Amino acid sequence: MKKRRKSASYLSGTKIRNKPPADLDLQESEARYQAIFEQSANAIVVFNPKTLAILDFNNEACRRLGYTRDEFAKLKISDFEAVESASGVKRHAQNIPTTGIEVFETKHRTKSGAVLDIEVRAKTINLDGKTLVQGVWRDVTARKEMEERLRKSQALLKQTERISRVGG
Repeated sequence: MKKRRKSASYLSGTKIRNKPPADLDLQESEARYQAIFEQSANAIVVFNPKTLAILDFNNEACRRLGYTRDEFAKLKISDFEAVESASGVKRHAQNIPTTGIEVFETKHRTKSGAVLDIEVRAKTINLDGKTLVQGVWRDVTARKEMEERLRKSQALLKQTERISRVGG
C-alpha cells in the first residue's frame, strides 16, 4: 500500500493555505529557478527575435545598462545595441533560430551614453509554442582595455628592441 503524503501548510502573505505536495514541489522549483535567474552574475534577457521586444530579464541586465526595471521593460534590444542598426539587429536575431546558438562580441550603450564591450551567448528557446531568444551577456570592457594596453606595451617593447639593436 502506498503512503500518501500529507498536504503541507505554508505562509503566503498573512494567510496560511493548504497545498498538495505536488504544488509545493512546483512552487519550490519555480522559486529556485527565479533565484538562479535573478542572482546570475550575467545579464539575461528573453526576447522575441521578430520584434526585438524584451519579454523577460533579470536585474543584472538593467543594472549593467543603468536602467530601472520599469525603464528596461519598455526597451527593445535595438535601443541599446551600439554596433548594428535596428534592421541589422533584427536580421541577426532572426538568424539565431537557424543556427541555434551564437557567441559574439558587440557593444551596448548605457542609459548615460557610455559604450560597453559585451560578450553575448544567444540561444533559441521555445516557450508556450513560441520561438524566442535567450541572450546572456557580460561586460568585457575591462578585459578589452587591458588587452589594448598589453598590445601597446608589446609594440613599444619591440620598437625599443629595434632601437637598441641599431644603437648598440
